Amino acid sequence: MKKIVSLILIAMLALSLTACGGKNSNSQSSISDKSSFSSSEASKEAESGSNSTVSEESSKIDESTSNESSSNSIVSEESSKETKSESSADNATSKDLSKEFKESVKKDIKDTIESLEKDYKQLKADIDTYDKYSKNVDKVKAFYDNINETHKSLCIRMREYALDYADKILSSNTSNDEKYEELDKLYKIIYDDGGESIYDGVYDGILSDMYKDFYDGILADAYDSVPYAELSKLQTQEYKWWSNTGSDVYKQWSSFGSDVYKFWSDLGSKVWNDEIDKTKEIMSDFKADINELKEKN
Repeated sequence: MKKIVSLILIAMLALSLTACGGKNSNSQSSISDKSSFSSSEASKEAESGSNSTVSEESSKIDESTSNESSSNSIVSEESSKETKSESSADNATSKDLSKEFKESVKKDIKDTIESLEKDYKQLKADIDTYDKYSKNVDKVKAFYDNINETHKSLCIRMREYALDYADKILSSNTSNDEKYEELDKLYKIIYDDGGESIYDGVYDGILSDMYKDFYDGILADAYDSVPYAELSKLQTQEYKWWSNTGSDVYKQWSSFGSDVYKFWSDLGSKVWNDEIDKTKEIMSDFKADINELKEKN
């Protein structure tokens, strides 16, 4: 009986130990699962945090790039404004320069011709009869000489204006295309407008008036009242003075026009071909020619 009871107790103890072993196994399995889950979650959180950090850094880089782009855009815009401002300033300077040039040339021609006209008006008032003419022929001759010298000096100054303006154009901070366009103003103001004003004022102006007032006026009107020999001598002399002065004036005017035209044409050719350095020799030669004319004058 005692053996039976002992066997039963041993069996119950064994069953009890087996049950405990199962529980421990389940518990360890559960702990293992929980540990695995926790590790997975931690990994996900770490990955999430890392992605978040990368995203933030990327956002900062994008923002920095955006700011840099904006900064570059502002710099580019400011640079563009400065370029436009410089271009506008150059254009304004060119306009002021050509305006000043035109006014100086126009004023010089106008003042010179008006001075001659004023002197001639006084001469004509002093010599308004044949008798006064015959007694003051020296004054008539002196005035012809004055016309000649005054016109010659004016033509030399026109060359000097051309040289000075060309020098300012070629030394300006402008493109060669702009320089070429500015040189056209030299042609227009000096050769075209200036040449026409000088011709109209002197050759076709005062000299024409003197011919009509003296040779074809006072002397012609004295034909019936003055001995032929005396009148003929004065008429021949008057015509010679008028003709010689007219010839000299025309040659001076034509020479000035040719010189300025060649000067303008040669410079324009070099500027057009982007050979600015070669314009210095042209300028130097033209200046030497002017100095030679001044010495002769």
